[in-house]
Amino acid sequence: MKNNNLNKFIDSIDGFSNFQKIEQIVWFVFFKIEIEKNDYVNKGDVRSLFTTAWINEPNNFDQLWGYLVKKKKILVKQDRGFVLNREKYKELRGSYSQLTTKSSTKKRLKKSGKGNIVTIPSAVLKLLPKDVVQHCNELNENLEAENWISSMLLMRKILPLAIIRKFQIDKKESNIKDSNNEYLSTEKLLKKSQNLVEPRIYKEIKEIKLLYDGVQHLFTFSPRQTDISPAIIRLRVFLEGLFKK
Repeated sequence: MKNNNLNKFIDSIDGFSNFQKIEQIVWFVFFKIEIEKNDYVNKGDVRSLFTTAWINEPNNFDQLWGYLVKKKKILVKQDRGFVLNREKYKELRGSYSQLTTKSSTKKRLKKSGKGNIVTIPSAVLKLLPKDVVQHCNELNENLEAENWISSMLLMRKILPLAIIRKFQIDKKESNIKDSNNEYLSTEKLLKKSQNLVEPRIYKEIKEIKLLYDGVQHLFTFSPRQTDISPAIIRLRVFLEGLFKK
């Protein structure tokens, strides 16, 4: 891979933020194949996840997808969809790291300051059960300290706990247990909560859950604030919708 060519591409699509989007597409493909046990992915599914995660960003999905498929052959077309060429992706990541070493100090995400970090607000905390509030307070502390991985793991923990507490409050706990009297998986808990929130809220939290899972299952996933912001927004909207009076 020629560094000059990659450098031109990175410059043409605004460097760091867009390379994060390239990584995001690759992560979504990985999630669909490895975590959801699919043999392949289709472009439409990945586009939907990408658009949700980067809802406040310019949507240049087609340009990035074309780059990954046609130029770098990181996503390989097969009969039923696309698969991930991990070796090609490692090459791209390595070349990108070499290119940005000199300018990384200047261009890295800046310390955002508490005023720019999205957290769970007090208005939402007032609606929640005590143990969910405790986890949310811990989440807020990690967000303010910019501990992104810990924040993602906490969000992943809060989601099923909140659903369980909601069903307990409604005295419908038996609805979320299996034949062995064990709580259902997070995915099945989410499905059970579908009728408790607006369809849009349910769709968004279901999609963004893949980001939460990424920290747990994908060891190369290093989340940034740009990943955290849409994830925390969707969690707090879901919590508010779930527990609103």
